[in-house]
Amino acid sequence: MKSMARQLVAAALATGLASFAIPAIAQKTSGASQMSAQEFVDHATAAGMFEIKSSQAVMADGGSKLTPEVRSFAEKMVSDHTAAGEKLKTIATSQNLSVPSALPKPEMAIIDKMKSAKDPVAAYDKAQVVAHTDAVSLFEDYAQGGKNQELKKFAMDTLPALKMHLDMAKKLPGEKA
Repeated sequence: MKSMARQLVAAALATGLASFAIPAIAQKTSGASQMSAQEFVDHATAAGMFEIKSSQAVMADGGSKLTPEVRSFAEKMVSDHTAAGEKLKTIATSQNLSVPSALPKPEMAIIDKMKSAKDPVAAYDKAQVVAHTDAVSLFEDYAQGGKNQELKKFAMDTLPALKMHLDMAKKLPGEKA
């Protein structure tokens, strides 16, 4: 999976979308099993918030290029990632771990760049593939080697949805272009 993530990042670099690699996730995917519980919560929360905020942005700013297919995907991202975020927050607070309440600045900059792109919907579609590739890698690594059993179970339980999201993202119109 890490090889696929690297290939997608390389493809993003080649197409000028290098900034769509999600910094909070991409920097940690190779060592997620070595992360502390707090680091996993921080990175998983950033991933979920990015999905929610970027999806809300494309629905608000996608204009005429926002197809029903992309709108449906974006709505699903908001719904699914909100639910997963609530589960993660419940686990984290029960363990006295802090849960970030704001999207990190680098991720907000990616959303701003996506919104100002010539074709925000195509940029969103491409960003979703990169973000979900990184998230799948993060969650797989933590599910396999994380130290916190509740977070490890959360990662395992969340993986099927993330993989489904990745498959869906790869079929979005802008990703195929």
